[in-house]
Amino acid sequence: MLTGGTQTSAQDADPVRRALLIGINEYASANVPNLRGAVNDVTMLRRILTTRFGFDEDNVALLTDADATRDGILDALTDIVEAAGPDDIVYIHYSGHGSQITDANGDEADDGLDETILPHDARTERIPDIVDDEFERLFSQIDAARTFIVFDSCNSGTITRSANAVQARAVPPDTRTELYENIAITRAVVDVAALTHVLMTGAPAEEQALDGPVDDGWYGLFSYSLAQSMDSLGPEATAMAIHDRVRAELDEIQQQLLITAPEPQLEGPTAELERPLLAVARTSATPAPVAASAQAPVAAPAPVEEVRRAWLPIEPIDATTVRLLDGLSLNARPGSQWGIYAADETQI
Repeated sequence: MLTGGTQTSAQDADPVRRALLIGINEYASANVPNLRGAVNDVTMLRRILTTRFGFDEDNVALLTDADATRDGILDALTDIVEAAGPDDIVYIHYSGHGSQITDANGDEADDGLDETILPHDARTERIPDIVDDEFERLFSQIDAARTFIVFDSCNSGTITRSANAVQARAVPPDTRTELYENIAITRAVVDVAALTHVLMTGAPAEEQALDGPVDDGWYGLFSYSLAQSMDSLGPEATAMAIHDRVRAELDEIQQQLLITAPEPQLEGPTAELERPLLAVARTSATPAPVAASAQAPVAAPAPVEEVRRAWLPIEPIDATTVRLLDGLSLNARPGSQWGIYAADETQI
């Protein structure tokens, strides 16, 4: 359950940043191959959200592996929908396998398939995938100032409307059509301008998202690029700026791994794509900095060395040695180099 309480009124409640991060490496069914990078994706993003974007740890729900069952995911989504207030920021991220089923209501005219994600217990007896129509029904109920939804899975391009050591995040379509007969699959074709959220996905509907080795760890290539982009650009970045940076990060990874990664997808109303994505709206008593104006073009990002980055706490061992705590959440490994700064330092 997400914590943080319910809003008493729109006038006296402070905006809250809320996040639901779902990452699944291990699947219950022997017919679904396990992944290696999905849990790393959401662990890294939790660290960036809590240290870089002002998310309180109590308002960041993390569902991984055996906890990310079909019921667990749908319950957690319902929780965040019900908790979100009209001034809040909502971030939802899924890293894991994606697939498809035969479209039952004609809303997928291009290929006749609905997109799905696979919870931990997917493809076990009587457990269907979670269908894009189910997501859309929940997402349409979110009443928040900003809603950012990310899917790093195969066939994810319309979720709401491999080579070398790289692994595809895909399994074949589910042929057990009888399991989906009782699911209310009623989503119609949605006009992008009418969406209430910004959606970013790791692959078009017909392509496969990739899981692979980056900086000596395993991650979703799209999620890793997104995390690096968010960390570099900061809370005032627009969806367009983040998307552009993700594409640049992916280009570098492709060159390193000698692969071709799918094109990340971005969808949402134009006005929302050009506004700061995860910044809480300021009241009139707290004017926004000039550089954060929603009407002005976003300035080019400062060099990495000059912006505050996600951070980790340290524990002194002796006069010359400290221990980096929870280092794996930011891919800290033997041989990596880290700077140490005062807690109130903002220029690096």
